[in-house]
Amino acid sequence: MRKHLYNQPIPVLETIPEHPRALRLDLPEPPNGDPADQAFLYRIEGRVVGFFNRCGHVRLPMDLDDGKFFDLEGMIICRVHGARFDEKEGHCIMGPSPVGLYRLLLQGEQHSEPVPGKEDDTDSSATRRSATDELESAKGGDSDISVAVAPESKASRGGSLLILGWEGPVAPEQH
Repeated sequence: MRKHLYNQPIPVLETIPEHPRALRLDLPEPPNGDPADQAFLYRIEGRVVGFFNRCGHVRLPMDLDDGKFFDLEGMIICRVHGARFDEKEGHCIMGPSPVGLYRLLLQGEQHSEPVPGKEDDTDSSATRRSATDELESAKGGDSDISVAVAPESKASRGGSLLILGWEGPVAPEQH
């Protein structure tokens, strides 16, 4: 499994929707090197999960660029060839994809309940943003890399979510 950590964590400032909706983001240095690749995040069972929007079978956006990532049963679906992926872990459940998804490495806010007394610094009208401008360089590789915490700001105080990097592809589920 490959792993890539950003030099600086990338804060997520938007409201993250509940499954079966998702927030799409542009992130720097995606797994296959295509800057057009996006990631998507959502809340499920009290935690936030996220993946890159790229199927392991055919390197196309799984949502066909319309933001629809889930089938009627709630699994992540590649709408190009019908592969299904576990909505919590990203491993391939069925279909032509030989591998799972690339998972985002997240730190911070994991619960959907608001924290009493904390002001809401998110912009709920935002549906997509670019983090590329927030990051000037990144470091990759499989070695242990220290990740510095982002500078103190309204967005980085308690309750915020940071994207540390990505790893994958997720291995198949062991039965």
